[in-house]
Amino acid sequence: MASLFCFVVLGWGTLFRSKVLVTLGTLSYALYLVHQNIGYIVINHFYQEGLNPYLAIVAAMALSMVIAYCLVYWVEKPSLKYLRLFYNNSRSLQQMAKRLQWSAVKRDT
Repeated sequence: MASLFCFVVLGWGTLFRSKVLVTLGTLSYALYLVHQNIGYIVINHFYQEGLNPYLAIVAAMALSMVIAYCLVYWVEKPSLKYLRLFYNNSRSLQQMAKRLQWSAVKRDT
C-alpha cells in the first residue's frame, strides 16, 4: 500500500494509465472466466498431437485473450449500455434503488 502511495505522490501514477494496462484491467474478469477451460482444451489438444508444450501455453494464452476481448467488447459492454438505458428510462427502478439505498443508510446508523 505504501508503495502505491509513493507511485502516486512521485507522479509515477501515469504508468497505471497506460493503454496496455487499462486494456488488461478491462479484460481481467472475462479472462478469469475463460482461461481455465480454453487452456485445458488447447493444451490437451497440443499434448495429444505431440506438439511443443510451450507453444501450447502461448496458444492457450493468446486464444484466451482473444475470447476475453470478444466477450468484453461484443457482449459485456453492449449489455451494460442497454441495461443503463433501461434503468434510466424506468422510474420505478430508480425509485426502488433510492428506497434500497435509504434502507441501507438507516441500517448503518
